[in-house]
Amino acid sequence: MKPRRKDVPEIFKLKGIDYPPRSGKKASYVGHWTNDIVYSRIAPGILDELKKKNPSNEKGIRKRRHHQYLTGDIGIPKLQDYIKQVIFLMRTCSTYREFRDRLARVAPQYNKTMALPFDK
Repeated sequence: MKPRRKDVPEIFKLKGIDYPPRSGKKASYVGHWTNDIVYSRIAPGILDELKKKNPSNEKGIRKRRHHQYLTGDIGIPKLQDYIKQVIFLMRTCSTYREFRDRLARVAPQYNKTMALPFDK
């Protein structure tokens, strides 16, 4: 296994994707990762509510970032704490698959069916 660079976000290391992207912009898939890993797991219904408050325009671009709609007294501190936990979990994994399996155990998505761990 090659050594991990310290300046690369953990998700890019696990996915084996170059960072920063060569274009200089974050690709749209980063938003999908964020919705999946963070907002769909932090509280029930939060992702749907954020999408209502912060809709995409015809080009698929939002006016603001989802976290700007969270409350300063509860939402932001909970988000910060959760992100720290996710980053710690990512650092304990060597593959994206391992991370996804562990994340599903400790923070399952709300309103989704959990995968059951069957031995192969």
